Amino acid sequence: MRKRLIVWWLVGSFLLLFAGSSVHLTPEEEAFLKAHPVITVHNEMDYPPYNFYKNGRPHGLSIDYMNLLAKRLGLRVKYIHGYDWSQFMQQIKSGKLDVMLNIMRTTERAKYLHFTEPYAATRKAIFSNDPSLNTLDDLEGKKVCVPKDFYIHHFLEDYYPEMLLVTKPSILACLRSVAQHESDATIGSYSIVSYLLKREKIKIPHLSVLSDKRMTTGLSIATAPKLKILRDILQKAMYNISDRELNALTKRWLGKSPQNPDWLYREQQQLEPYPVKRIIKMCNNPNWEPIEFAKGGDMSQMSGIAIDILKLLEPKLNVEFRNVPTHSWVESQQFLKAGRCEILPAAIATKERKQYARFTHPYLIYRLAIITRDDKPLVKDLSEIADKSVARKKGSGLISRLRHLYPTIKIIETQDYLDSLRKVESGEAYCTIATLPVASYYINRFGLKGLRIAGYTDMRYRLSIAVTKQEPELLATLDRALTQVTPREKNAIYKKWIGNKKLVEPYDYRPIYYALGAIALIVLILLYRQILLSRLNRRLNEKVKQAVQENLIQREIMREREKLAAMGEMIGVIAHQWRQPLNSLSLSIQNLKYMYQEGMVDKGFLDHFTEKNLQVINFLSQTIDDFRNFFQVGKGEKEFSVKEAIQAVISMYSLTLKKSGIVLQLSGGDFTLFGSRSEFQQVILNLISNARDALEKSPRESKKINIELQGRQIRFCDNGDGVPDAKLSRIFDAYFTTKEEGSGIGLYISRLIVEEKLKGKLTAFNEEEGLCLIMTFEEKEDA
Repeated sequence: MRKRLIVWWLVGSFLLLFAGSSVHLTPEEEAFLKAHPVITVHNEMDYPPYNFYKNGRPHGLSIDYMNLLAKRLGLRVKYIHGYDWSQFMQQIKSGKLDVMLNIMRTTERAKYLHFTEPYAATRKAIFSNDPSLNTLDDLEGKKVCVPKDFYIHHFLEDYYPEMLLVTKPSILACLRSVAQHESDATIGSYSIVSYLLKREKIKIPHLSVLSDKRMTTGLSIATAPKLKILRDILQKAMYNISDRELNALTKRWLGKSPQNPDWLYREQQQLEPYPVKRIIKMCNNPNWEPIEFAKGGDMSQMSGIAIDILKLLEPKLNVEFRNVPTHSWVESQQFLKAGRCEILPAAIATKERKQYARFTHPYLIYRLAIITRDDKPLVKDLSEIADKSVARKKGSGLISRLRHLYPTIKIIETQDYLDSLRKVESGEAYCTIATLPVASYYINRFGLKGLRIAGYTDMRYRLSIAVTKQEPELLATLDRALTQVTPREKNAIYKKWIGNKKLVEPYDYRPIYYALGAIALIVLILLYRQILLSRLNRRLNEKVKQAVQENLIQREIMREREKLAAMGEMIGVIAHQWRQPLNSLSLSIQNLKYMYQEGMVDKGFLDHFTEKNLQVINFLSQTIDDFRNFFQVGKGEKEFSVKEAIQAVISMYSLTLKKSGIVLQLSGGDFTLFGSRSEFQQVILNLISNARDALEKSPRESKKINIELQGRQIRFCDNGDGVPDAKLSRIFDAYFTTKEEGSGIGLYISRLIVEEKLKGKLTAFNEEEGLCLIMTFEEKEDA
């Protein structure tokens, strides 16, 4: 038994090589998490319902949200409590604390902290004993209590100097100050103050929610000065939080009251278009195909990837991006600096440009690739070709950087990008360095032959919209609008300019090496088992005539022999049937890397990628448990008989059910489905296997499984006592299981197959005697 467990462990380890996280991280980010498995996060003593300490544990919406992120990333969180806000701010400044969990981004704080996008928004309200105090102007000359060093403290100091501010260490202390008539009013977040008033039974009769947009506080996560990479990691995990999870947090902590103005951010924020169409003046780069360029040299006709993305924003914002003609990219930057235009559509945020412009988050990120002839070897980075010749457009800022990093490198300055690529094609230069869109555009347009990507540099072009410092609101508007440009839209624009022909990527053989190594290990185990089997056979032949006691020992050895023989057969199935799924996994992993580089990874793609590869891995795992050639996998999808497919599974499973004393009945008519018959059979097999496990534990004498076909519905029921109601809603979740040794994958994969592949719906509910699962499929469309 112990030997078999070793084999299972090895196979499981092999499968884990292909398991991917739902949060895609760079190698540097993964290395950071490995080096920092525990992070410290601030936990306030009394900031409900977001962040507070109660009964020896941290609680609140922000705490639950942080726990969701940590679970996504495999992090452990150490919550730090016992300090006030000012002390926490000093700790994170000095690097003694990693994360501030609920903090508003201000210009001053952004100088030393790194902020994520907001995940929640709270609306401020005035709480007072005087019903006439409804606006901030009403509070001038009044004693207003505010928590020391909170955002509202500094805001009122700057914008309302006529108020008589009274500072306290917490919002609760301010509420008591108002209730005791020491202060005229306090200003705080609606949800937080309402929660505290109810809990502490403090009576403040009047509140007025402020309509001033400045009083809507966006709560973000901030990381310490030296932990920008942690901010980036947390931001990626935030994008991975689902609406279902956000709804659960809202329901638990904010309630359903229509008076509550607080909310959690979804991935897509609502844009507010300008009420009157606005003209936004832009200056452009006239010669950067295909990113942006003057069509036919005419600056009034700008084209390119960046211009097409701006066109997507025009109807969303009710704006028109109008070009201000210039003679060069240098002049365009000068125009922005002088205020003669408002934006540069595609610019890198350099130190010099930040003196006169602010930048949106990068919306186009391109790696700089090393392009060589296809007869040249692959390279890891530029250091491997530091003694070679590199063609690069004259005047490029990259030239000086290359000469600084690699003094021995030979630079061949060219007229333009096309000239650089042609010199590589002809052999005059060993390579050139360019972004993929630029290289692909020229190679496709001019039919250049024999070129490929030999590797990548560690440099990236991160293109943002540069906005004049005189337009901070325009910057925020463009930033929000860019988040609503989907990867699908970006991909369509990319294909428009680049086409479907792509440069040959360097191939990473490591997944294949891992697969071959794992198979070789399995083969060695098989050979070792065969040697053991031969030894056991010789011993059995020598002891066959011994006494009864020795015969008992011989039977035990024979049982071991049967186990080893069955194991050998299963390993044979693996060797025979894993070849194609392994190739599929290898290609899929390689394709994910390319898709991510091209910005094509979105939620839909990740769902499809996860579904596809979980099915492959599930098939590999099921092969170990099922008989050889259990499924005859057809090529592609086709129409098949549902009843025949179910009967095929039943015929192979009938002996197992009979031994367990289980009667399985199939009744009803028949209908057809279009899709993969083997995947459908996998669903039926999962349901039968789960029902068998439940029935074997049931004390019932009569154990039944009924499969009934009604119209285009399959009703699958057993009398195995069902699933506890508290767990029923989670049985389709990945990795959730009610069995002691279950993987929690079977029903999750089954729902994916039914709903994504076969266009049906899979639901579950308890009946009087057991669990029922219903598969409902759409009506067939007439041809």
